[in-house]
Amino acid sequence: MPCYRSEMFISDMIKDVIDQTYTNWELIIVSNGKDQEAQLDIIREFSSKDNRIRLFSIDEAGVSNARNIGMQFATGNWLTFIDADDRLKNIHLSSLSEGVKDETDIVIGGFSEHISGRTERVSIPAPELSCIDKKFIEMFDGLKRSPWNKLLRVTTLRNWGGVFDINLTINEDALFFYSLYCHTQNITSVPMSGYIYNFGNSGSALSKYHNCYELSEQLVLKYEKEMICLADTDDEWKHLQFNRAQYFSSYFSICNFFKGKKVLPYRVLKDKIKRTLGNSEVKSAVISRKGSPCNINLKIFNFCVLHNTPYTLYLIFTARKLWKKFSKKG
Repeated sequence: MPCYRSEMFISDMIKDVIDQTYTNWELIIVSNGKDQEAQLDIIREFSSKDNRIRLFSIDEAGVSNARNIGMQFATGNWLTFIDADDRLKNIHLSSLSEGVKDETDIVIGGFSEHISGRTERVSIPAPELSCIDKKFIEMFDGLKRSPWNKLLRVTTLRNWGGVFDINLTINEDALFFYSLYCHTQNITSVPMSGYIYNFGNSGSALSKYHNCYELSEQLVLKYEKEMICLADTDDEWKHLQFNRAQYFSSYFSICNFFKGKKVLPYRVLKDKIKRTLGNSEVKSAVISRKGSPCNINLKIFNFCVLHNTPYTLYLIFTARKLWKKFSKKG
Protein backbone atom coordinates (compact mmCIF):
# COMPACT_ATOMS: atom_id res chain seq x y z
CA MET A 1 0.00 0.00 0.00
CA PRO A 2 1.59 3.29 -1.10
CA CYS A 3 0.74 6.28 1.04
CA TYR A 4 1.51 9.97 0.77
CA ARG A 5 -0.01 12.50 3.19
CA SER A 6 -2.74 9.99 3.96
CA GLU A 7 -3.07 10.63 7.70
CA MET A 8 -6.74 11.59 7.30
CA PHE A 9 -7.84 8.15 6.07
CA ILE A 10 -5.08 5.55 6.35
CA SER A 11 -6.34 4.26 9.72
CA ASP A 12 -9.58 3.10 8.09
CA MET A 13 -7.77 1.11 5.42
CA ILE A 14 -5.39 -0.53 7.90
CA LYS A 15 -8.35 -1.51 10.09
CA ASP A 16 -10.08 -2.95 7.01
CA VAL A 17 -7.06 -5.18 6.37
CA ILE A 18 -6.91 -6.28 10.00
CA ASP A 19 -10.62 -7.18 9.87
CA GLN A 20 -10.24 -9.52 6.86
CA THR A 21 -11.79 -12.98 7.31
CA TYR A 22 -8.69 -14.34 5.56
CA THR A 23 -5.98 -13.85 8.18
CA ASN A 24 -2.77 -15.22 6.62
CA TRP A 25 -1.64 -11.92 5.14
CA GLU A 26 1.15 -9.38 5.39
CA LEU A 27 0.57 -5.68 4.78
CA ILE A 28 3.50 -3.79 3.27
CA ILE A 29 3.04 -0.05 3.65
CA VAL A 30 5.38 2.24 1.73
CA SER A 31 5.39 5.82 2.98
CA ASN A 32 6.75 7.71 -0.01
CA GLY A 33 8.01 11.27 0.20
CA LYS A 34 9.65 13.52 2.77
CA ASP A 35 7.95 15.11 5.81
CA GLN A 36 5.40 12.34 6.36
CA GLU A 37 5.58 12.19 10.15
CA ALA A 38 1.82 12.50 10.67
CA GLN A 39 1.02 9.34 8.70
CA LEU A 40 4.16 7.57 9.95
CA ASP A 41 3.04 7.97 13.57
CA ILE A 42 -0.28 6.31 12.73
CA ILE A 43 1.34 3.43 10.83
CA ARG A 44 3.91 2.80 13.57
CA GLU A 45 1.16 2.55 16.15
CA PHE A 46 -0.50 -0.23 14.15
CA SER A 47 2.74 -2.05 13.25
CA SER A 48 3.86 -2.09 16.89
CA LYS A 49 0.74 -4.11 17.75
CA ASP A 50 0.60 -6.41 14.69
CA ASN A 51 3.77 -7.93 13.23
CA ARG A 52 1.98 -8.68 9.96
CA ILE A 53 2.22 -4.95 9.17
CA ARG A 54 5.58 -3.90 7.70
CA LEU A 55 6.55 -0.26 7.12
CA PHE A 56 9.03 1.08 4.58
CA SER A 57 9.71 4.82 4.58
CA ILE A 58 11.42 6.36 1.57
CA ASP A 59 12.21 9.95 0.57
CA GLU A 60 11.39 9.44 -3.11
CA ALA A 61 7.77 10.23 -3.92
CA GLY A 62 5.67 8.37 -6.47
CA VAL A 63 3.09 5.61 -6.31
CA SER A 64 4.90 3.46 -8.91
CA ASN A 65 8.15 3.47 -6.98
CA ALA A 66 6.23 2.55 -3.82
CA ARG A 67 4.48 -0.37 -5.51
CA ASN A 68 7.75 -1.63 -6.95
CA ILE A 69 9.25 -1.65 -3.45
CA GLY A 70 6.21 -3.55 -2.16
CA MET A 71 6.63 -6.19 -4.88
CA GLN A 72 10.34 -6.48 -4.13
CA PHE A 73 9.87 -7.19 -0.42
CA ALA A 74 6.69 -9.28 -0.54
CA THR A 75 7.24 -12.67 1.13
CA GLY A 76 3.93 -14.38 0.32
CA ASN A 77 2.94 -16.51 -2.64
CA TRP A 78 0.28 -14.05 -3.81
CA LEU A 79 0.14 -10.27 -3.96
CA THR A 80 -2.55 -7.63 -4.30
CA PHE A 81 -2.41 -3.82 -4.29
CA ILE A 82 -4.54 -1.43 -2.24
CA ASP A 83 -4.68 2.37 -1.97
CA ALA A 84 -4.77 4.21 1.33
CA ASP A 85 -7.85 6.32 0.54
CA ASP A 86 -10.12 3.41 -0.46
CA ARG A 87 -11.95 0.81 1.65
CA LEU A 88 -12.25 -2.98 1.86
CA LYS A 89 -15.09 -5.26 2.83
CA ASN A 90 -13.89 -7.95 5.21
CA ILE A 91 -14.29 -10.65 2.53
CA HIS A 92 -11.92 -8.97 0.03
CA LEU A 93 -8.96 -11.35 0.36
CA SER A 94 -11.06 -14.49 0.80
CA SER A 95 -13.14 -13.62 -2.28
CA LEU A 96 -10.08 -13.17 -4.48
CA SER A 97 -8.50 -16.37 -3.13
CA GLU A 98 -11.50 -18.37 -4.39
CA GLY A 99 -10.21 -17.81 -7.93
CA VAL A 100 -6.85 -19.47 -7.28
CA LYS A 101 -6.19 -22.69 -9.22
CA ASP A 102 -2.98 -24.64 -9.82
CA GLU A 103 -2.37 -22.96 -13.17
CA THR A 104 -3.62 -19.47 -12.20
CA ASP A 105 -1.28 -16.47 -12.41
CA ILE A 106 -3.87 -13.66 -12.19
CA VAL A 107 -7.25 -13.52 -10.45
CA ILE A 108 -9.55 -10.65 -11.45
CA GLY A 109 -12.49 -9.69 -9.24
CA GLY A 110 -15.32 -7.19 -9.42
CA PHE A 111 -15.33 -3.97 -7.40
CA SER A 112 -17.60 -1.08 -6.54
CA GLU A 113 -17.02 2.63 -7.10
CA HIS A 114 -18.21 5.10 -4.49
CA ILE A 115 -18.69 8.86 -4.74
CA SER A 116 -19.29 10.69 -1.45
CA GLY A 117 -20.15 7.39 0.24
CA ARG A 118 -22.71 6.31 -2.39
CA THR A 119 -22.28 3.31 -4.69
CA GLU A 120 -22.23 4.70 -8.22
CA ARG A 121 -21.16 1.63 -10.18
CA VAL A 122 -20.44 -2.05 -9.62
CA SER A 123 -18.10 -3.65 -12.15
CA ILE A 124 -18.15 -7.43 -12.56
CA PRO A 125 -15.67 -9.35 -14.77
CA ALA A 126 -16.64 -11.85 -17.43
CA PRO A 127 -17.34 -15.25 -15.83
CA GLU A 128 -15.03 -18.25 -16.11
CA LEU A 129 -12.06 -16.44 -17.61
CA SER A 130 -9.13 -18.68 -18.47
CA CYS A 131 -7.17 -16.75 -21.11
CA ILE A 132 -7.21 -13.64 -23.29
CA ASP A 133 -10.27 -14.21 -25.42
CA LYS A 134 -13.15 -12.22 -26.88
CA LYS A 135 -15.00 -11.82 -23.57
CA PHE A 136 -11.80 -10.67 -21.83
CA ILE A 137 -11.09 -8.00 -24.46
CA GLU A 138 -14.70 -6.75 -24.38
CA MET A 139 -14.70 -6.55 -20.57
CA PHE A 140 -14.86 -3.11 -18.93
CA ASP A 141 -11.39 -1.55 -19.17
CA GLY A 142 -11.34 -0.60 -15.49
CA LEU A 143 -11.44 -4.27 -14.52
CA LYS A 144 -8.38 -5.00 -16.66
CA ARG A 145 -6.20 -2.00 -15.82
CA SER A 146 -6.97 -1.27 -12.15
CA PRO A 147 -4.33 -2.57 -9.70
CA TRP A 148 -6.47 -3.32 -6.66
CA ASN A 149 -9.07 -5.87 -7.83
CA LYS A 150 -6.50 -8.55 -8.61
CA LEU A 151 -4.48 -11.32 -7.01
CA LEU A 152 -1.09 -11.95 -8.63
CA ARG A 153 1.20 -14.97 -8.29
CA VAL A 154 4.51 -13.66 -6.94
CA THR A 155 6.74 -16.20 -8.72
CA THR A 156 5.17 -15.25 -12.05
CA LEU A 157 5.80 -11.55 -11.38
CA ARG A 158 9.44 -12.19 -10.54
CA ASN A 159 10.05 -14.50 -13.50
CA TRP A 160 8.47 -11.87 -15.76
CA GLY A 161 10.48 -9.03 -14.21
CA GLY A 162 8.05 -6.23 -15.04
CA VAL A 163 7.73 -3.13 -12.85
CA PHE A 164 5.59 0.00 -12.73
CA ASP A 165 7.16 2.73 -14.88
CA ILE A 166 8.35 5.44 -12.44
CA ASN A 167 8.65 7.96 -15.29
CA LEU A 168 4.89 7.97 -15.92
CA THR A 169 2.42 9.90 -13.79
CA ILE A 170 -0.65 8.44 -15.51
CA ASN A 171 -1.59 5.07 -17.08
CA GLU A 172 1.27 3.30 -15.31
CA ASP A 173 -1.25 0.75 -13.97
CA ALA A 174 -2.61 -0.04 -17.43
CA LEU A 175 0.88 -0.34 -18.90
CA PHE A 176 1.95 -2.72 -16.12
CA PHE A 177 -1.07 -5.02 -16.39
CA TYR A 178 -1.46 -5.01 -20.17
CA SER A 179 2.17 -6.02 -20.58
CA LEU A 180 1.67 -8.68 -17.88
CA TYR A 181 -1.36 -10.09 -19.74
CA CYS A 182 0.82 -10.45 -22.83
CA HIS A 183 3.31 -12.41 -20.72
CA THR A 184 0.82 -14.85 -19.20
CA GLN A 185 -2.70 -15.78 -20.19
CA ASN A 186 -3.39 -17.87 -17.07
CA ILE A 187 -6.28 -15.71 -15.85
CA THR A 188 -9.31 -16.60 -13.74
CA SER A 189 -12.13 -14.43 -12.43
CA VAL A 190 -14.41 -14.18 -9.40
CA PRO A 191 -17.67 -12.21 -9.48
CA MET A 192 -16.73 -9.73 -6.76
CA SER A 193 -13.82 -8.78 -4.57
CA GLY A 194 -14.48 -6.61 -1.54
CA TYR A 195 -12.75 -3.54 -2.94
CA ILE A 196 -14.43 -0.13 -2.67
CA TYR A 197 -12.82 2.47 -4.89
CA ASN A 198 -13.47 6.02 -3.71
CA PHE A 199 -13.80 7.79 -7.03
CA GLY A 200 -13.61 11.52 -7.63
CA ASN A 201 -10.82 12.55 -5.30
CA SER A 202 -10.01 16.09 -6.45
CA GLY A 203 -6.32 15.38 -5.99
CA SER A 204 -6.36 12.18 -8.04
CA ALA A 205 -4.20 11.68 -11.12
CA LEU A 206 -7.30 11.64 -13.34
CA SER A 207 -8.11 15.26 -12.48
CA LYS A 208 -4.69 16.64 -13.50
CA TYR A 209 -2.91 17.51 -16.71
CA HIS A 210 0.00 15.17 -17.54
CA ASN A 211 2.84 16.00 -19.92
CA CYS A 212 3.43 12.29 -20.43
CA TYR A 213 -0.19 11.43 -21.28
CA GLU A 214 0.25 10.97 -25.03
CA LEU A 215 3.37 8.84 -24.52
CA SER A 216 1.62 6.69 -21.90
CA GLU A 217 -1.38 6.16 -24.18
CA GLN A 218 0.89 5.10 -27.05
CA LEU A 219 2.61 2.54 -24.82
CA VAL A 220 -0.68 1.19 -23.48
CA LEU A 221 -2.17 1.06 -26.97
CA LYS A 222 0.78 -1.04 -28.17
CA TYR A 223 0.07 -3.74 -25.57
CA GLU A 224 -3.69 -3.46 -26.00
CA LYS A 225 -3.30 -4.28 -29.69
CA GLU A 226 -1.03 -7.21 -28.78
CA MET A 227 -3.77 -8.54 -26.48
CA ILE A 228 -6.35 -8.23 -29.23
CA CYS A 229 -4.09 -10.25 -31.54
CA LEU A 230 -3.88 -13.00 -28.88
CA ALA A 231 -7.65 -13.48 -28.88
CA ASP A 232 -8.69 -16.47 -30.98
CA THR A 233 -11.35 -14.81 -33.11
CA ASP A 234 -11.99 -13.43 -36.60
CA ASP A 235 -10.06 -10.59 -38.23
CA GLU A 236 -13.12 -8.35 -38.65
CA TRP A 237 -13.76 -8.35 -34.90
CA LYS A 238 -10.08 -7.65 -34.23
CA HIS A 239 -10.17 -4.71 -36.66
CA LEU A 240 -13.17 -3.23 -34.82
CA GLN A 241 -11.33 -3.63 -31.50
CA PHE A 242 -8.22 -1.95 -32.92
CA ASN A 243 -10.35 1.01 -33.97
CA ARG A 244 -12.10 1.13 -30.59
CA ALA A 245 -8.77 1.10 -28.74
CA GLN A 246 -7.39 3.89 -30.92
CA TYR A 247 -10.62 5.88 -30.52
CA PHE A 248 -10.63 5.92 -26.72
CA SER A 249 -6.86 6.45 -26.56
CA SER A 250 -7.24 9.53 -28.76
CA TYR A 251 -10.30 10.81 -26.91
CA PHE A 252 -8.66 10.63 -23.49
CA SER A 253 -5.51 12.27 -24.86
CA ILE A 254 -7.66 15.16 -26.06
CA CYS A 255 -9.38 15.40 -22.66
CA ASN A 256 -5.98 15.59 -20.97
CA PHE A 257 -5.22 18.87 -22.79
CA PHE A 258 -8.09 20.53 -20.92
CA LYS A 259 -7.24 19.39 -17.41
CA GLY A 260 -5.27 21.28 -14.82
CA LYS A 261 -5.53 24.89 -13.75
CA LYS A 262 -4.98 26.51 -17.13
CA VAL A 263 -6.01 25.73 -20.69
CA LEU A 264 -3.09 25.48 -23.08
CA PRO A 265 -3.28 27.97 -26.00
CA TYR A 266 -4.54 26.76 -29.36
CA ARG A 267 -1.20 27.41 -31.07
CA VAL A 268 0.33 24.80 -28.72
CA LEU A 269 -2.43 22.22 -29.21
CA LYS A 270 -3.33 22.80 -32.87
CA ASP A 271 -1.08 20.17 -34.45
CA LYS A 272 -1.86 17.57 -31.76
CA ILE A 273 -5.63 18.02 -32.15
CA LYS A 274 -5.36 17.97 -35.96
CA ARG A 275 -3.36 14.75 -35.82
CA THR A 276 -5.94 13.10 -33.59
CA LEU A 277 -9.00 14.20 -35.58
CA GLY A 278 -7.31 13.14 -38.82
CA ASN A 279 -6.55 9.58 -37.64
CA SER A 280 -8.33 7.14 -39.97
CA GLU A 281 -8.81 4.51 -37.23
CA VAL A 282 -10.51 7.07 -35.00
CA LYS A 283 -12.83 8.16 -37.82
CA SER A 284 -13.67 4.53 -38.64
CA ALA A 285 -14.50 3.92 -34.98
CA VAL A 286 -16.83 6.94 -34.88
CA ILE A 287 -18.61 5.81 -38.05
CA SER A 288 -18.98 2.22 -36.81
CA ARG A 289 -20.27 3.14 -33.33
CA LYS A 290 -24.01 2.54 -33.09
CA GLY A 291 -26.21 5.27 -31.65
CA SER A 292 -25.18 8.52 -30.03
CA PRO A 293 -23.05 8.48 -26.85
CA CYS A 294 -24.60 9.79 -23.64
CA ASN A 295 -21.46 11.69 -22.66
CA ILE A 296 -21.60 15.24 -24.06
CA ASN A 297 -17.81 15.41 -24.49
CA LEU A 298 -17.89 12.23 -26.59
CA LYS A 299 -20.66 13.73 -28.74
CA ILE A 300 -18.54 16.85 -29.32
CA PHE A 301 -15.46 14.74 -30.04
CA ASN A 302 -17.35 12.54 -32.54
CA PHE A 303 -18.78 15.57 -34.36
CA CYS A 304 -15.36 17.19 -34.65
CA VAL A 305 -13.77 13.94 -35.88
CA LEU A 306 -16.39 13.47 -38.59
CA HIS A 307 -16.14 17.11 -39.75
CA ASN A 308 -12.40 17.51 -39.01
CA THR A 309 -12.85 20.78 -37.10
CA PRO A 310 -9.97 21.10 -34.57
CA TYR A 311 -10.64 24.74 -33.70
CA THR A 312 -14.31 24.01 -32.97
CA LEU A 313 -13.27 21.22 -30.60
CA TYR A 314 -10.79 23.52 -28.88
CA LEU A 315 -13.36 26.30 -28.40
CA ILE A 316 -16.11 24.02 -27.06
CA PHE A 317 -13.85 22.05 -24.70
CA THR A 318 -12.32 25.31 -23.42
CA ALA A 319 -15.76 26.84 -22.89
CA ARG A 320 -16.97 23.77 -20.99
CA LYS A 321 -13.89 23.81 -18.77
CA LEU A 322 -14.33 27.49 -17.94
CA TRP A 323 -18.05 27.01 -17.29
CA LYS A 324 -17.32 24.20 -14.82
CA LYS A 325 -14.64 26.29 -13.14
CA PHE A 326 -16.84 29.34 -12.60
CA SER A 327 -19.99 27.35 -11.73
CA LYS A 328 -18.07 25.75 -8.86
CA LYS A 329 -17.05 29.18 -7.57
CA GLY A 330 -20.67 30.34 -7.80
